[in-house]
Amino acid sequence: MPLRTVPMSSTFDNDTLASLMAEARQGFLEEEAPLYVDTLRQGVTAPQWDYDKLMRAAHTLKGGAGTFQMPALQALAHQLEDLLELMGQHSLPAGEPLVRRGVEEISWLLDNVDNPLITGDPALLAAIAELVAQERPTESSPEDELRLVLTGALEDCLQVAEGRLKQGDLGAVGELLENCTFLAQELQLPWLESMIAPLGETASQEIAQQVIAQIRQQRDQQLGVVAVPAPERPLEPEPLPTQEAATVLTHVRLPLKTIEFLANTGGDLLLYLEKLSGQQEQVEVTIRYLKDLVQRFEPVREQMDEVYEQLALQYRATEGTEFDPLEMDRFSALHETLQACQEFVAQISENAEDLDLVTRGAARELVSLRRNLNQIYSESTKARLNPFSILTSPFTDKIQRLAQRYGKQVHCRIEGAEVLLDRVLLEQLKGPLTHLVNNAFDHGIEPPEERRAQGKSTTAEIVLRAQVQGNQALIRIQDDGRGVNLERVYRKAQERGLTQVAFSQLSPEEILDFLFMAGFSTSAQVSELSGRGVGLDAVRTEIRQLGGTVEVASTPGQGTQFTLRLPLAVSLLPLLIVRAQGRQLGFLADSVLDILREIPVAKDFSQPLHMDWQGQDLRVYLPEHLLEYAVPLEPPLAQAILVLRGPQGQPLGLVVDELNEVRQRMVKRVEEIFPLPPYFVGAAVLPSGESIPVLLPSQMRRPGQTGAQPLTPLGAEPMGHKPTILIAEDSVYTRRILSSVLGQAGYEILACRDGYEAWEVLLQNTNKVNLVLTDLEMPRLNGLDLIQSIREHPQVNHLPVVMLTSRTGDRHRAKATSLGVNGYLGKPCNPSELLATIGQFVPVAQ
Repeated sequence: MPLRTVPMSSTFDNDTLASLMAEARQGFLEEEAPLYVDTLRQGVTAPQWDYDKLMRAAHTLKGGAGTFQMPALQALAHQLEDLLELMGQHSLPAGEPLVRRGVEEISWLLDNVDNPLITGDPALLAAIAELVAQERPTESSPEDELRLVLTGALEDCLQVAEGRLKQGDLGAVGELLENCTFLAQELQLPWLESMIAPLGETASQEIAQQVIAQIRQQRDQQLGVVAVPAPERPLEPEPLPTQEAATVLTHVRLPLKTIEFLANTGGDLLLYLEKLSGQQEQVEVTIRYLKDLVQRFEPVREQMDEVYEQLALQYRATEGTEFDPLEMDRFSALHETLQACQEFVAQISENAEDLDLVTRGAARELVSLRRNLNQIYSESTKARLNPFSILTSPFTDKIQRLAQRYGKQVHCRIEGAEVLLDRVLLEQLKGPLTHLVNNAFDHGIEPPEERRAQGKSTTAEIVLRAQVQGNQALIRIQDDGRGVNLERVYRKAQERGLTQVAFSQLSPEEILDFLFMAGFSTSAQVSELSGRGVGLDAVRTEIRQLGGTVEVASTPGQGTQFTLRLPLAVSLLPLLIVRAQGRQLGFLADSVLDILREIPVAKDFSQPLHMDWQGQDLRVYLPEHLLEYAVPLEPPLAQAILVLRGPQGQPLGLVVDELNEVRQRMVKRVEEIFPLPPYFVGAAVLPSGESIPVLLPSQMRRPGQTGAQPLTPLGAEPMGHKPTILIAEDSVYTRRILSSVLGQAGYEILACRDGYEAWEVLLQNTNKVNLVLTDLEMPRLNGLDLIQSIREHPQVNHLPVVMLTSRTGDRHRAKATSLGVNGYLGKPCNPSELLATIGQFVPVAQ
């Protein structure tokens, strides 16, 4: 029977409501749905089925699926509920195998809830519908219709109202009142009409919950059901919470954005504390210098005392004085000057001591402040962390169901299940990890008979492992299947025109890279799992949006491994900061194996050297041998050799000029505007405000290995007039990198922190600016609005505008083009591509 509804009144804005719905959907999929699936599984394996319990589980799954737009799951749960209702009324042996299949199909649909191509088993739905149609009576008695309405429509109203009340939406009270009034009048239920009367007098959430509980109790009595009340549905009105009960509350729910804000703010405060500590150290140095000056001035002061006394003895009274010089001292202007100098020196000495005391007190307070901030940062960071097992635990059952469905024998092993990772990162990794697991199962794992013929175990293995390396998270997906057929991939790439180079001239890494091309697939046919050419391309796109990289390695006949490297947003890590060839570098403390301070003077480091270190061959390099600098570095002073944990765990020596003590530093992720070397993991901010690179030695390439080109092509400083580029970019790091690259290329830069500031600067420099380079998403005035303002202003509407953004979709590009953008580049952008694009409109004067 249809119900009349009233518009939902909500106190939330659209963004907040969308956020709450997304959080509720996640909670349903991760917390509620697995519990009800377990209830169904346990119920269908029990000797005696509890049909009411099974129906409630199916009903709740149906409601959740409908709320969160999962039509396939909703349809199956609905059919299952109808079948269970019939089985509860009379014996129906033919329904038991269908119910068991339905439970497994529900698990399958939940595993693939975000895959639009998986819509459930139509044969199963048809079989259930046919059995229900055969067994259901053609005519229902009034009692059956009443039971159906009270357990269906009325219960739906009560559940919807409960859910909205839990979110604080008091508009649910009015809607519940209207729906129940309609049911009471249509079905002539005076008991229901009397019970909902209190809802019209007040909008109290507590009273509404009590009314809901009483309606359920009376309904069960009317239907003759002996109900066992659940804790969340008390039969008696709940008493008002007491102070003692209130103290039981130990957890609160906070939006993830709030937790992120707390953690990020804690990190920023630690950065400010570093700067404050640096300034405090400078004050201490200044005070020590001042006290040293006072100490060095002490002999001069003693000489001044002697001069003062000598002048007093030599001074004689003038004629007509009443007293003898021995009876009264007389002082000249010089006496007064010397005395003032003595007092001034004494005051300086006293103030220096006072400053020293104040500084010592401030140092103690800074130590306490650092301890408290570290604790705040640590706790707020922990609040946003979850173990890796939260992400991977569903894959164990998923792979088993895949194995049963496709006739393969596969075991899933999880390594690093206890590794803590950002819950936002874990949520964003679900899609890529699902693609990679499906890819490993479908392409990599062979059928049992094929594995047996190759001498392998008939049970294959897929391994998911996680580890944190510095401020990077490493996620690996490995299988022991057939591996990637490089020749097949190469032929497919040739067919698509992706390469004309001979197979023998391409490295395995270059051939494997074709797998990530858009639309690339080696599958002969499309299946539920693969063959559409969007899997690995989507994985790389999503991982790049997270600032990470994807690496693949494969051995024919042995298997394939995908490695995801993902930067952590902010980390407080122990760093060793060194100076080498005029550059400051940071290394994670756990990557430093040893420090060799005794270096033979005769050593020539112009070429890599071999040394013996703890019985191992240690190759020693200068930074210029390992790091990608585009400018010459200073000659080394070679004060020490840093022994680092290099590639494959082998020791690697680096010549350094100066060493600092290991200290906790904030390491921040740097937005990848341009491709960064694999050994660059972030930037550390020093107390001086200077940012230095933090390097990962295990990713450093040794001489002779293939490496990337220098980050920034630097040429000679152009002569003559420098064209001016106005940069609008809200990211500090991005703005600095763009300014550096374009400045070194010969352009003059006007850097602004958002579109609004850029517009003001542009109006003040209408005759100077030659090109505008803008981001898309910025506070106050975004890139699209900035372009529109430029095109509508007669003095600057001729300027070329280039947009550099991470939004590379067709919709954003089309919108920018319609507004008159001249160039559209995606992040990360190669420096040469950026310079070439800008050079089309504003060449550098030679």
